[in-house]
Amino acid sequence: LNAAMMMKGSVSSLIADSFDGCILNSSFSSNLIKERECAMKDEDAKGFYEWCLGTDWQEIVQKDTKALLACADSRDSLYVSPLSAIECPVLLTGSAEDLMCRSDMEEEYMEMKEMMGNASIHMFPHGGHPAILSNAEEFAEIAKDFIKRHIHLTTLKGGSYLTGCCIARSFPEPPHDAEGSLYKKSRRIESPASY
Repeated sequence: LNAAMMMKGSVSSLIADSFDGCILNSSFSSNLIKERECAMKDEDAKGFYEWCLGTDWQEIVQKDTKALLACADSRDSLYVSPLSAIECPVLLTGSAEDLMCRSDMEEEYMEMKEMMGNASIHMFPHGGHPAILSNAEEFAEIAKDFIKRHIHLTTLKGGSYLTGCCIARSFPEPPHDAEGSLYKKSRRIESPASY
């Protein structure tokens, strides 16, 4: 969400998954510490971190944990500007059974949606944290539909390429074979219908 505020015109749409809202909830710190301790012992979780963040995932997770704990202690807003500054379409997603996020996540998302103006919400009735992992198949379908509705193509030499995405780093292939997955190493597409 901060990227959409800071890089107006560069982010054409975004999906924000499984987060606390505007301010981290009171149990966030203890939940985060428990989650990260469990994740460091879980091979699937470590594989997910490496897939999302790259080979230096442990350092990134350590820094992320430290920053999140400081943010939770400060009780400051998570955003650099008011949410009304976001101009692109936003899809907020989460799982109703997510123990990492606030218990009133859907209500928080509704308030955020009102502030943004061009946002929609999809709450999965089941699943844990994050929804993209615990509801992977359904999440992929919802994300593909959202992307198709808001896709922007730029024609370059050799074909059309998806533009307007804010990607922190190039992702390697997913840890498991995911036919039709959104997470392709190549971002090249032939047409919106093929995505």
